[in-house]
Amino acid sequence: MGYTLSHYKARLVANGSTHLAGVDVDEMFSLVVKSGTIRTILSLATSRHWSVHQLDVKNSFLHGHWFVTSGFSMTNLGSLNYFVGVSVTRDSSWMFLSQCKYADEILERAHMVNCNSSRTAVDTESKLWDDGDPITDLTLYRSLAGSLQYLTFTRPDISYAVQQVYIYMHDHRDPHFAAFKRMLQYVRGTLDYGLQLFSSSTTDLVAYSDADWARCPTTRRSTSGYCVFLGNNLL
Repeated sequence: MGYTLSHYKARLVANGSTHLAGVDVDEMFSLVVKSGTIRTILSLATSRHWSVHQLDVKNSFLHGHWFVTSGFSMTNLGSLNYFVGVSVTRDSSWMFLSQCKYADEILERAHMVNCNSSRTAVDTESKLWDDGDPITDLTLYRSLAGSLQYLTFTRPDISYAVQQVYIYMHDHRDPHFAAFKRMLQYVRGTLDYGLQLFSSSTTDLVAYSDADWARCPTTRRSTSGYCVFLGNNLL
């Protein structure tokens, strides 16, 4: 009988049983790994030909028996192939990360599965302003913004476009939602895009940065951008 996975969940649990509330810790929250950390580990695994396996820790965060056992029950999910919406395809010298399925789900929520595609993520002929009619469905706007931000995990090509719509998160208007639709049209035509990691002979960290000069038409603020490479791989 074949088995299929119904969901994916991971938590890192620190032994905080000796911490005193208000002394050692003020806020309680679930630890979530940064996307850059995951890309760093996978880049090293590709370059050094490490095996990568998945483990699922059952109910460790809320229901762990801290004072009864020193560990938690774990399920071996086998070699890494899919985690938190990211599909992983691997060969001996490269690893390809894709969120095609996740992008399809975003398009479905936005009712744009069959929309026309766009060759660019932003309209280069115009700038976003804080004018226009207010958006009535604020929940959809914010939900799509968060989803597209997570899509940048493997799609750095839309990072700037996502940042532009996030600027108006507090006051969304029709032109901003139109920018969203333009971005989703671009995603629709580039579903096969992703992030490819190659085996690299060096693990030097190299960073590049740039900025414009007061190009925001509303605030006259500048926009900065940067990228960091570990060997030949973008982090």
